[in-house]
Amino acid sequence: MGDAIPSVAYDVAPTSFPMFQMHVDPPGDLSIKGPRHDNDKASIEDIQILPTTSEIKGNRSEYLPLKSKDFPHHEKGIHRLLDTQFRLLREDTAGQLRDAVCALVGRWEVLVKGTDKNAKRKFLRQIDAKISIFDRVKVSQLRFDRRKGMVIDASFAQPERVTKMKLRDRADWWRDSRDLHHGSLVALIDDTMETTFLLVADRVAIKQKRTEQSMDEFRKQGIKDLAGDPNRALVSLTLVTPNSMLDQARIMTLVQQTTPGTAVLVEFPGMLYTTFEPVLSCLKTLHKQPTLPFTNWLAPAAETQYTVTNGVVEVPPPLYLSRLAGLELDLSCITNDGYPLRFSVQRPVTVEQLEQHTTLDHGQCESLIMSLKHELALVQGPPGTGKSYVGHKLVQVLLANRDLLKIGPIICVWFVFPLLLWVDGF
Repeated sequence: MGDAIPSVAYDVAPTSFPMFQMHVDPPGDLSIKGPRHDNDKASIEDIQILPTTSEIKGNRSEYLPLKSKDFPHHEKGIHRLLDTQFRLLREDTAGQLRDAVCALVGRWEVLVKGTDKNAKRKFLRQIDAKISIFDRVKVSQLRFDRRKGMVIDASFAQPERVTKMKLRDRADWWRDSRDLHHGSLVALIDDTMETTFLLVADRVAIKQKRTEQSMDEFRKQGIKDLAGDPNRALVSLTLVTPNSMLDQARIMTLVQQTTPGTAVLVEFPGMLYTTFEPVLSCLKTLHKQPTLPFTNWLAPAAETQYTVTNGVVEVPPPLYLSRLAGLELDLSCITNDGYPLRFSVQRPVTVEQLEQHTTLDHGQCESLIMSLKHELALVQGPPGTGKSYVGHKLVQVLLANRDLLKIGPIICVWFVFPLLLWVDGF
């Protein structure tokens, strides 16, 4: 373990490559061609997480930055890092939705209006995403729920394999089906190729016990569930963006249609909105107010100056130790015999003292001292060498000296072997 993060050194001169000029078409208004669509923005704070209709119909390649520092970028420092992470993650998630809907719209005559089953299967295999299509959609009713907001009851044609089933078998099929479960993300694509994203709010296989003899009376009441009618099924949906006036207007237009048109519901099995929306929203918020720890190390700005000694970048001590000169930490909380070991930046405890009075081995003692001395420390080693154990002892020391240091919450991020420890001040 060293006292700083070493710089990269080469035993031989690095290989030379021919220079070339990289052309980049920047995002939004920064492009000389203008924005690609209405969701192409220079700032990620203005980008909607789910694709818009204009974005789905766009014919220019999306702006996707590279992680390489040599790649031209319109932002710097931590803003560049957040911008890059947002755009790449959005492309891996919402980008799949965009491409799938775009492919469906491009083959609308075959996949939606056509009757050739072989052609439909052929084009579905060409779509680079798993989708389920429910056709002849009719928005039958709008209602308002105090908790869910606008609830949209939409009926659609029963899957062909279900139409000839008896009521009980149909109900069992929908109960066992993985389609349209609560929270599933779906796209409602209407006759004008406009796309609205919704979430499944409720799905009921069968509203109440009925017999085939009571179906005539039931049909007079309208479609109420998934299995009750052999030809039509119903599911309840909510808008992903409840405050979108455009989405509300589209739904209002559909509810005024008296007969089912060619609108379809497209489900994306395995694509859970709740798994990527919070992360993307968080990146947008951080971009607006980037209060991230270790910013100077994660994405140093061009003007950031580091102290370099013999080609090695020196990492300063943590803020909670540098605020008060001569501050000493009490390490007796991790000793075997209560021995009064003390630590300060000016007079750190020695590896020999720690090894004698604690259960830490030589390498673990070095790691603990490194972690106490610097605001950023990287501890590495194979499984079973005690990385987690060192982290546990470090937290013990910080908690034992919490009042002295006037530190606030300690956040531990633990994923298998790596451990990230962040200590905040009051």
